[in-house]
Amino acid sequence: MRRYFIFLFLILFFLPSNSEGYNNLGTSARATGMGAFVGVADEPGGVFYNPAGLSQLKNMQLSFLYAKRTKHGFAENENPYLFSGVSTFWFSKKLTVGIAGLQKGSWSEPTGIVTNNIGLVTLSYELSSKVSFGINNKFLYNSNFGKKKGYDFDLGILYHPFNKFSLGLVGEDILAEDMTNDNKVVFDYPTREMKLGFAYKVGTEKKSTLLAFDLILKEQTEPKTKHYNLYSFGLEEWFSNFGFRLGYTFGKEFGKDFGQPSFGFSLKIKGENTIRLDYSFQKYPYDNAKVTTGDHRIGLTYIFGNFKKPIFEKRPKPQKEKIQKPVFSKKKASYIPGWLRFDLNVEIENLSFDQDNLVVFFFEPKLDLDVRSWKLLFVREKPKDWKDIGDFLVKTKEGIGPLPFSLLWDLKDENFQKVEKGKYFFSLVLYDRQNQRWASDWKEFKVE
Repeated sequence: MRRYFIFLFLILFFLPSNSEGYNNLGTSARATGMGAFVGVADEPGGVFYNPAGLSQLKNMQLSFLYAKRTKHGFAENENPYLFSGVSTFWFSKKLTVGIAGLQKGSWSEPTGIVTNNIGLVTLSYELSSKVSFGINNKFLYNSNFGKKKGYDFDLGILYHPFNKFSLGLVGEDILAEDMTNDNKVVFDYPTREMKLGFAYKVGTEKKSTLLAFDLILKEQTEPKTKHYNLYSFGLEEWFSNFGFRLGYTFGKEFGKDFGQPSFGFSLKIKGENTIRLDYSFQKYPYDNAKVTTGDHRIGLTYIFGNFKKPIFEKRPKPQKEKIQKPVFSKKKASYIPGWLRFDLNVEIENLSFDQDNLVVFFFEPKLDLDVRSWKLLFVREKPKDWKDIGDFLVKTKEGIGPLPFSLLWDLKDENFQKVEKGKYFFSLVLYDRQNQRWASDWKEFKVE
């Protein structure tokens, strides 16, 4: 794994991006509100920040964005805009695919702004449970004047060394396709670019805090080589269905001091399918007397809750009759008679919010199985025989369909009373489509 990182780092560092017209477009209201998003990229609009992040989306999603861009720096008659749409598809257990379209230009006619268009196909693949790799295939076209066509691609990596921490590395426009028109101004000079992002998230779905940092390395290639660095800090807070975020980017770009505060907020409307509405404001980053000069973005994301399986999920092969027999040794069969055993990797975290303690379980079953239903059994002592579990059972959590990636226990027993601190055990039980029962070994954890 270490060799993969070194190899990809060298590619992204020496062959990154080109042409301001196709960079820094701000295709996500959530991302622009935070300012830093390379190490996050966990939504459809994130494909333009880190294509590897798409692998985190295990369902089908649609996202649309409209940006009313500032007129500052343009002719008074111009009305600049940006529009994008992204759809994601969970193709297989490890592969997520995205299709996107984007246009940046001006509503004014006539206009002096070149209209930039992008058609994009993204492939995001999980190399392991902690590492994902992504590629954007980009079809570029200038439409109104200075017409040009081109092809380019981006590469991205997303790494989760720990549950709360992620790291992203991205290089854009690897082929350095020059899409600038013949009348170049300072902001149209070709540039090289690499982005490195970090993110740290704590909390639960209802209440969470996300901190992010991006480092952007730029090299201006004309009229003479110059190097610039930008630094971005971002904060996102979620309280139930409302999210609020702040960001700030600073440094130098094209010989000018760069300072860009931003903010945004979101509202989730939950049901069988989830709708998220986003808004963000980014101030114009160069010297300007008007505080309100900047870009306004409105975004909508639609998450299909009924797409819970990959489109091309492999169906389990018919099981032969002989596997109906226990696969346990006689010693292990003493407490799980007649059940099939599987190995389970699990990470456990103790959380505390407003004097309430919670335990979160992150599962990684080593089993390729079409799960019909599941149960998570918590006991105070590990039973010596499975038939005696009723004497030790504290809580049962169960569900229909595939096993979730994570589960939360509020440390309350079947009578809704808080359990005592100390040592506990749990076993995960799965039922497949052939009504076979699978169980993990009892695993120990502590309630703090």
